[in-house]
Amino acid sequence: ALESWRPENYAFSFNPDEVGAPFSAPSLILGGKQDTIAGYRDAWMSVERFPRATFAVLDGCGHFIAPAKRDLFRSLIIDWLDRMELDSVE
Repeated sequence: ALESWRPENYAFSFNPDEVGAPFSAPSLILGGKQDTIAGYRDAWMSVERFPRATFAVLDGCGHFIAPAKRDLFRSLIIDWLDRMELDSVE
């Protein structure tokens, strides 16, 4: 079972640093400050590709943000959905 947790098993099939134009729709990038599976620092490196992103690193939680910070997670999701809805109207 531990074999599947190796980093090479989570690689993209493409180089994410060579993806074309930035993603211009509202986005939400969340990270847990104590995440030992997918560190939040790596996510920050891609923030320039998402010019309309909300980026939040939440202290006091690891990889499973939703159950650890339920109310804050819910608020951030609702905000993102509202921005998506406004974007689709414009």
